Amino acid sequence: MGPEALDANLDLLQAVDHGLISTSRADEFGISARVLRRLVRDGQIMELATGVHVDRGTYVEASDWNQFDLRSRAWTLSGRNDGHACDFSAAAVLGFPMWGDPPDLPRVLRPGSAHRGHSRTPHGRVRYGWLPGQHQWQLGGSSVTSAAYASVDVIRMGSRLQGLTVADYALAVGIHREVLANIAENLCQYKGMDAVRWILPRADGRAESPLESAGRLVCLAFDLPTTVPNAWIVGGRIARRVDLLIPEHGIILEADGALKYNNRPDAARVVGQQTDREGELRDLGFDIVRFDAGLALARPGRLAGQIRRAMTKRRGRSNPSCWSLDPPAGWPPTGLGAGWPVPRFLITT
Repeated sequence: MGPEALDANLDLLQAVDHGLISTSRADEFGISARVLRRLVRDGQIMELATGVHVDRGTYVEASDWNQFDLRSRAWTLSGRNDGHACDFSAAAVLGFPMWGDPPDLPRVLRPGSAHRGHSRTPHGRVRYGWLPGQHQWQLGGSSVTSAAYASVDVIRMGSRLQGLTVADYALAVGIHREVLANIAENLCQYKGMDAVRWILPRADGRAESPLESAGRLVCLAFDLPTTVPNAWIVGGRIARRVDLLIPEHGIILEADGALKYNNRPDAARVVGQQTDREGELRDLGFDIVRFDAGLALARPGRLAGQIRRAMTKRRGRSNPSCWSLDPPAGWPPTGLGAGWPVPRFLITT
C-alpha cells in the first residue's frame, strides 16, 4: 500500500471511529499491526490503550476533556464487550458540560456486584455495579452508560457545582427527573448519594448554561431566596428574558459569560445593547446584579453579599409583577439554551 492510500485509509478509519484507529478495524482496511507499530515509532500515531491508537497531532491539539473522551473510548474498545464508559468517562463521551480538569484515568463499568474488587491499569480503571440493559448504550461504536445513569454518577462523585450543572443539563435535554430518581434509588447504597439527594430536588431544566447553574448554586448554598431561571420580563418595549430572577425581591441576576468586548468590531453595538437592556429593566422597577465565573466560583461569598445588599436596598419598595414563565404569545419555543453543549445523544420518551 502506497503512502497516499495509507493516509486515505487512516483518515477514513478515524472518521468511522470518531478519531480512533483500532488494530482490528485497521486490519480490515489492509493496514497491518506491523504498519501501525511503524507509525507509532515515526510519531504519526500514538497508542491510547492496547490495540487502539489516535493521530498524535489530533490528540495534542485537543482540549483536556476531548483528550479524556478519546482515552475513555479507547479504554472501552480495548477491553471486554461488557465494559461501558462510566461516570466522568461517560460524561466526556456524551459531551456533558464539565468544570475543571478530567480525572487521570478513564473509567469503565461492568455489570456485576459492586462489592467485587476494582482494578487499575496504566490505561484505565474497571469497576463493577448495577447496570441494567436499558442503561447500556452504544454511541458512535463505543459502549457507554446512558446519559441518565452517567448524570447520577457525576452528581454523586463530583462537586456540588459539577453535580448541579449536570443535573440542570440533564433536565434541559429532556431526561425526566423520575428517571434520575429511579437510578438514584437503585444506587442508594453507593458513596455520594447524599449529594444526589440534595441536588436532584433542586435541579432546574430552565437553566441555560453552566454559569447560570453556578449562580443558582450560590443562592442555594447561602440560603438566599429561590431564583427563577430565564423568566420573561414583559411590559417594556420588547419582551426580554433574564438569566435568573428573584421575584420576591425584584432582583435580576445576569451571568456574564465568555463574551469579550475587546478587539470586537461590533463592541460598541454590543455594549450599547446591554446598556439599553439594563436601562429598560431598571425602568420597570428591577434591580440588577451582574456576575461572572470568577465571582461565582472563586468568590461566592462576595456574590452572595452583593445579592443581600441589593435585597436590603429594596426594602419598602414594591416588587414588579411584569414577569412570566411562559413566552409571550407568538414567540417560538426557546429550545435548549445556547450555553449548553448540543447533546451527542437522543432522549426518547
